[in-house]
Amino acid sequence: MPPSRHAWDRRAKLGLLIVLLVTLASLPFLVHGWFEATDETNDASIYVASARALLAGEGYSYLGQPFTVRPPGMSLVLAGIFALRGSDWFVVNLVISLFGVACVSLLYFHAHRRIGSALACLAALAIWFSSPFQAQCNQAMSDVPGAALLLACLAIERWASAKRSWKRDVLLGVAIGLSTYMRSVVILVIPAIAAARVLAEWSQSRPDGARGWFRFALLRIVPFALAAIAVKMPWDVRCALHHPTPPVDQNFLFDYSTAMWHVDGGDPSSPRRELSAIAGNVPGRAERILALMGGHLLPGTVGASAVALGVVVFVLMAVIAWKRRDPAEFFAVVLFGVLLVYFGFRDRLALPLWLIALPATVDGFLLIGGMRIAPTIARGVAALFLVLVPVLGFRPRAGWGQIEGQHNFYVRYAAEVAAAVPSEQRVASQIGWHLSVYLDRPVWSLFFAARRAGGLQGAFEVIEKYEIEAIALSPRIVADRDVQPGLTARSKVIWTSADAFVLATRR
Repeated sequence: MPPSRHAWDRRAKLGLLIVLLVTLASLPFLVHGWFEATDETNDASIYVASARALLAGEGYSYLGQPFTVRPPGMSLVLAGIFALRGSDWFVVNLVISLFGVACVSLLYFHAHRRIGSALACLAALAIWFSSPFQAQCNQAMSDVPGAALLLACLAIERWASAKRSWKRDVLLGVAIGLSTYMRSVVILVIPAIAAARVLAEWSQSRPDGARGWFRFALLRIVPFALAAIAVKMPWDVRCALHHPTPPVDQNFLFDYSTAMWHVDGGDPSSPRRELSAIAGNVPGRAERILALMGGHLLPGTVGASAVALGVVVFVLMAVIAWKRRDPAEFFAVVLFGVLLVYFGFRDRLALPLWLIALPATVDGFLLIGGMRIAPTIARGVAALFLVLVPVLGFRPRAGWGQIEGQHNFYVRYAAEVAAAVPSEQRVASQIGWHLSVYLDRPVWSLFFAARRAGGLQGAFEVIEKYEIEAIALSPRIVADRDVQPGLTARSKVIWTSADAFVLATRR
């Protein structure tokens, strides 16, 4: 089956214009002006701290040490915003939302050739008007920008494949490599494109023997793969040569590899994880991802019904991957496999999977349903479904009250800490990420060292190591309340209120 059935004509361009107009017109109603300080956005606080370090001339670092866990793309974006606007969270969220506009526009571009302009337009808007997507568009996180860059790479691959040229493939590889500086997962596009091209070549011409396949690999795979790796390599070399001293005591992880293969994700010298332990997580992880996909397909669906719908989504996507031989679905299948064994999982990690799965599900339904019912009826059913997805699942400004309340709490908390602790003194907290955003100064964390040491002795070692002079806790944060008595025994209380509890250390 050919990868393209619908031409990029006036009708297709009109569909893209509709997507752009609707998404841009709705931005004033969908962007808020608060920083979301929750467990889901811990990374955002570190991106902010690293962006401020860049502006201060300290390089891509966190608390004075090279930061290696995540690539620097998101912090560079934030640094640009901070340089022009300061800590304007509305502008930050607006920029991420504009990446969201690009994301669904590129999704339309990807889907229109498969399912036509009308259905592609509905699919793009179904994603845009989904509460999970909008929540991510208002977070200072790299997920939405990374998804947009992924879809851009897939669009560039279409351009490169339309006219075979090593120069085009090199440009494709450069785009992939640059995109990994925003989200490392984009590197999975390399095996996805390679698999798609190998299968397409096998089904069309089948090169004669090993020599023919070697020539094919040299001309069709090596240029983009080598270019992507070459662009990504400076980051890898930098992380190998300049990294924090392990075991790290200011973050959960030393790097992705350590987190994946070692018992202690912050210590590369810790024992390696048993493969059986990794494999043992697969069934539960598969159920969770499938339930997430099913819940997106029919919002409000939970439990076994959501898992069953998720299975339908995955099967249809796998069918389309085989039929179309297109890199997008191959990427989604590879990503699904990676997420099954990944050391940690958050729903946001499956965003690229869902972006590709939705149009693939519609495409698969049209392919299979068209064998049983008239194509016009099948398209009508698909259109009705795509209209129902946002109708059932979109909750305008869902959770905004909680986000605003949390934001205002941290504003008060930081103001009280700033009043109690002179700016030249070093401050620590149980986990200092979010407080550092609002305090606009470094805040060290006691939690990680205490967990590794099995008690507060680890926290006291951090206090000595980093010459901490004050500890900021909040009675409103459960984890802070738990350690408050133990820290108070060796410190002096200098501030207390409903929002803040500040101690002066006795080092």
